[in-house]
Amino acid sequence: MWSDFRELGKETWAICASAFLADIVLGAMSATFSIHAHASGLDPVSIGTLASAGGFVSLGVTIPVGLLSDRIGRKRVIGSGHTLFALSMALLAVAGSFWTLMAGRILFALGSVSVFQTGTARLGDITPPRLRHTAFGLLSTCMGLGFGTGPLLGGFLTDLLGHLPTYFLVSAVGLVALTIVFRFLGGGTIGAESRPGVLRGLRKGFSEILRSPDILLVTFANMMAGVTFTGTIGTFLPLYGCELAISQTSIGAMFALRSWVSALGRIPASVAVRRVGNHVYLLVGLFAEAACMFLLWSAKSQGTILVVLACEGLAYAGFMVAGQTYLAARTTESNRGTVGGIYAMASGLAGTISPFVLGVVAERRSLRTVFAASGAILGTGFLLFAAGFWVLRSRLHHGDESLPEAAPSGVLAATYSRKPTFNRDSAVG
Repeated sequence: MWSDFRELGKETWAICASAFLADIVLGAMSATFSIHAHASGLDPVSIGTLASAGGFVSLGVTIPVGLLSDRIGRKRVIGSGHTLFALSMALLAVAGSFWTLMAGRILFALGSVSVFQTGTARLGDITPPRLRHTAFGLLSTCMGLGFGTGPLLGGFLTDLLGHLPTYFLVSAVGLVALTIVFRFLGGGTIGAESRPGVLRGLRKGFSEILRSPDILLVTFANMMAGVTFTGTIGTFLPLYGCELAISQTSIGAMFALRSWVSALGRIPASVAVRRVGNHVYLLVGLFAEAACMFLLWSAKSQGTILVVLACEGLAYAGFMVAGQTYLAARTTESNRGTVGGIYAMASGLAGTISPFVLGVVAERRSLRTVFAASGAILGTGFLLFAAGFWVLRSRLHHGDESLPEAAPSGVLAATYSRKPTFNRDSAVG
């Protein structure tokens, strides 16, 4: 595994550095925004609506951004995303009304899709199949470290300086990331002769998912994952912490611990994913996420919340690696951005609906009830994914000709009946 790290090029490391800095921005905003909005006079329903608006924008732009990156190059899209991050944080710093906060969240959502989704696609473009688990493990580790640093930094600076100076300082981090992108990243623009038209590329992306039950199943799992952080932890846990009289610095530290534990677990998780298969890891991850939501429902102390968040971060460690590596293996450079956009759109769908629904639950019942509701949603998703996994495995066992030749490896590939042409490195699972 360590020899694989030595083979990764400087562009891979630049993508990871870009993601690390972007997650500092994302983490700082996630740990402080709900409290900032509440201090501006907004109630839980309005705060949930703002989060849903960000999810709605993400839902609407994932496919266009993916198509755009396939046509004009990944570098330009990633650079634009970091610029939007910087602008959105500056706007949120001075925002004092619902609509200005809404504008900031919309710009932030645009930047998030452009940076993370396109960065993942670019990494898939430049890494050979045998290095993908290592590369995506490194990427997700850097993302986790950044997302751990962001809340701690944001919470500490907010307690020390207030929201306005903190958000301006975080905005500068986005500009640093922008310089890295334009210094080290390649364009990633495919040739005009192999580049699909907009409508053709869109049809091809949807067709790839709809006719591939394995990709459809993994996409559904990603949708369920969107409920966990965007819908629940990032939106309502800071408010619940305030209800328990926990300081913003401590809330930021809890977010940081969750991310650092998750980050430290991602390289080992990438090894485990390669051994047991992506679908198995996603199945275990969904079960663990649901269990953690119910544990947060019963948590009434800072120490308990801290332990549960660490466990949730560890559960998510391999979840991200499993989904990203599988998608990279099952797509090509000409459609990776589009299919990745549809994959991300699934998470955006959950991020659009769940914050508003859970905000209503918080308003009518209590903030604690939000975690029980989230656990019920994730538990249902786990059962549906398990059923889909069982059906897919049965079809692979019987050699269903409607399934792609590049079938999942690991547990599923063990029962795949048409293995003579199967290449494990070209279809990781």
